[in-house]
Amino acid sequence: MELLEDAKNHADCGHRIESLKRLKDIFLQNDSDPALLNQFLSNLTDLQTAPFIPVRKYLAVMIQQIGSKDLETLSQIFPALLPLLNDEAPTVVRQCISSGTVLFRRALDLKNVEADKWLKNLWPWMVKFKDAVYGFAFWQGISGGVKLAAMKFVEIVVLDFTQDSGNNLSVLGPAGGHMEEGGKNLGLMLEQFDVPSSPSSLIIVLINCVAEIAAERPGFCCRILTALLGLDPARYGHMASVRHALKTALLELLRCAHWGALPWRDRLLEFLHALNAGEAATQALRRADRALKKLKAERANRPRDLRGIDSDGVDGVLPGLQNLKVQQQPGCQLDELSSNVDQIKGSSDGISAHVDRTKSSYEGDGVALLQVDREICCPVQQAIGGIAALLAQGHKSGESIERLVRKMDPGLLADVVISNMQNLPCIR
Repeated sequence: MELLEDAKNHADCGHRIESLKRLKDIFLQNDSDPALLNQFLSNLTDLQTAPFIPVRKYLAVMIQQIGSKDLETLSQIFPALLPLLNDEAPTVVRQCISSGTVLFRRALDLKNVEADKWLKNLWPWMVKFKDAVYGFAFWQGISGGVKLAAMKFVEIVVLDFTQDSGNNLSVLGPAGGHMEEGGKNLGLMLEQFDVPSSPSSLIIVLINCVAEIAAERPGFCCRILTALLGLDPARYGHMASVRHALKTALLELLRCAHWGALPWRDRLLEFLHALNAGEAATQALRRADRALKKLKAERANRPRDLRGIDSDGVDGVLPGLQNLKVQQQPGCQLDELSSNVDQIKGSSDGISAHVDRTKSSYEGDGVALLQVDREICCPVQQAIGGIAALLAQGHKSGESIERLVRKMDPGLLADVVISNMQNLPCIR
């Protein structure tokens, strides 16, 4: 009780923070008194309106650390973050968003029957926090640091809301609604690239955020790479910094070998050459090829019934390399794809989507042929990968895409459309 009174009323800012730290250590003890936490929560209003900015900022840190302790504590203390979002000091709001981001993901990652019950009770507070942070991310005139923290939160929401499994969002409603919200938020993120007043610091954070989403979510890769490859660093201040961030992000995506990214390799190589990063791009591909050979050898030594099972999943950056093969076949024409579409069926046998990639200045006369392995993923993902590969070739592929769609099994086509509804642009 004495520590709490010092944290509320002491004249010295440093002494108040030290009292809060000692209180936090008591709360984090396994045998801490629940009554003390309740007393602390009942006095939060005084702490949230303390005259010292560092005290209010540390309060947000303290809430994160206490809330991460266990589920019951999280459900009690998460609502205490909401008033701090309205703090007049941007540094307090920024810390509040960062702490809330940690707790938000923590709540979604908890997996047990008891967690489902607590999450349902906590969810209304999480929604209030989420919607408030969306405003900081997408409204104009928001402080730079606050906006950057909010954009990182949006990235986390997009990844969590579009995750096939692994968190407990299913207890909060149909997955389709969360997927739609994730796709809408991604669209709003990409729109920020076109806002004339966007500072270079925001553009750099946006590049990193959407590149991370593209690496983790193949279904968004086409949409994100279209935006990144259309960026002109000269439009923004600190052009060199934006250019470096773009080059770094594209190099990482060049190493990415899931079905959404591989068809864009030629375009990425060409763009990186324009950024004077051709040598780094070549080295990235060589490292990826070495990893491919190693992983293919390891996979060949597994029992046949385990070869399709990878602990890292098919959505990773390097772990997905073993599922893809790139061959050189000169003289292939893009229209040949339509002769192979009969192989695309809505069955468990998988498909082989053969897609030519356009010839670039550094590949000579050969045309790279992308072959999607039958074990890469489900038929829907393979079909989307084939269409995405054609889209990566530009407007000339329109006729071949039309023929591909016409010959597709109706059930498979319906699944492809439903799967890609998350990529529809948001309508204001």
